[in-house]
Amino acid sequence: MGWARDQKVYFVAEFSKPAKGITYLQPGEPDDSKMPRIAARYARVDFDMAEGEQLLMKVALSPVSIEGAEANLEAELPGWNFEATRLAADKAWNDELSKVRVETADDAASVSYYTALYHT
Repeated sequence: MGWARDQKVYFVAEFSKPAKGITYLQPGEPDDSKMPRIAARYARVDFDMAEGEQLLMKVALSPVSIEGAEANLEAELPGWNFEATRLAADKAWNDELSKVRVETADDAASVSYYTALYHT
């Protein structure tokens, strides 16, 4: 089942405030390291939240290790300003796309080309 049976994906998640607790919703045991490693696919994280209070979450992935995911989080999302992150990603994407120019009256062909470019 799935696209790669033996493929592992590691992740880290960081929240803008400390968690009150975590509940694993399928069997899985945290180990002695600072990060819980679980076989489960689901966990519930609880927070003490005031009415209307906002909680922010950052997540990073790595196909190599948790340490790789931590490094990716620090490199790609060092702060908590979502709008600044969104604008930086938008600029980086547009900078790359501006290197290629497609001239066609066929909007579907243009969308298809840029979609294929995105997937490379």
